[in-house]
Amino acid sequence: MSAVPFALTAGTHGSAVVLLHGLGGNAASWQPQLDALAAHHRVLAWEMPGYGDSAPLPAMTFAAVGNALAALLDAHGIDAAHLVGHSLGAMVAQEFALAHPGRVHSLALLAGSGRFGPPGGSWQQRFVAERLAPLDAGRHMTDIADDALPRLFAGSVDPDHRALAHAALAAVPEATYRAALGMLATFDALDRLPALRIPALLVGGDRDPMAPLEGMRRLHDALPGARLEVLEGAGHWLGLECPERLNPLLLDFLAGVEAQGDAA
Repeated sequence: MSAVPFALTAGTHGSAVVLLHGLGGNAASWQPQLDALAAHHRVLAWEMPGYGDSAPLPAMTFAAVGNALAALLDAHGIDAAHLVGHSLGAMVAQEFALAHPGRVHSLALLAGSGRFGPPGGSWQQRFVAERLAPLDAGRHMTDIADDALPRLFAGSVDPDHRALAHAALAAVPEATYRAALGMLATFDALDRLPALRIPALLVGGDRDPMAPLEGMRRLHDALPGARLEVLEGAGHWLGLECPERLNPLLLDFLAGVEAQGDAA
């Protein structure tokens, strides 16, 4: 495997948009957004290190994952991009923007938060232990996918999209899942976000048990000028559950950011 992460690509014109999947995602799980955005943008849906065709890292930290994202941009000749992150990918997007603000045109954060759990660490330790308990008991990632799927969607989902979600989560290597959970538990960017001066769109579902709206609202308050959109009746995996509502929001947001840039 190459040291540069793998990415599915679509579109050849316009500014670059990079899609960053969540804990159980992969590049293919962004297919509805790849299709929708490609008419106006050059789109890359990456596979985070350790996922799919992307080589794992010696240690999975937000800094190391950010360096891998920078390497992906460099390999594709992209100076700066719009970042669209889902769940854990929204955390990666925030950390990358804080470390490399000049390389980020905008942030679209889906089912995200600015801090994982309350400060202190004990809640995070329990969370990780609970998520790893099935694997420690000898179950497999396919079992994890079976158990998780009902929590990821709140309403009816296109069967093909449901299959994409299950296949993505079941395909995550166990070692990667363990490492990504450990990284997730360290995330706390909330107090640093007011320093960012980057256009931001936040999108959450009002029936998402994994990224509740209270966290999205705290994130909104921390990001100067951010726009918050709430999708009624939607759960956690917005890109697959309701692309017909999410994709127009993304396209409208990106067009507005670019119009402001042209005016400046």
